[in-house]
Amino acid sequence: MTATATCPSADRSEPNWQFDFIDFPTGWYLAEQGLLHTNRRCSYIQTWGGSLCDCGAIQREWERRTGKRLQ
Repeated sequence: MTATATCPSADRSEPNWQFDFIDFPTGWYLAEQGLLHTNRRCSYIQTWGGSLCDCGAIQREWERRTGKRLQ
């Protein structure tokens, strides 16, 4: 199974940035954007994109794009 086969947002359009949270489709969309993962042990890196990131790269990118902060 490839990373593309496991990623539910393979052909998704850009998400609605008005939400105050990161849902799974938005997380997958951001993960596909080539984020800089800060930890080599990040789940996304370890599974070649088969799992969502746990090093904070998705959250940082969401915050950068929306100008919002997650608590």
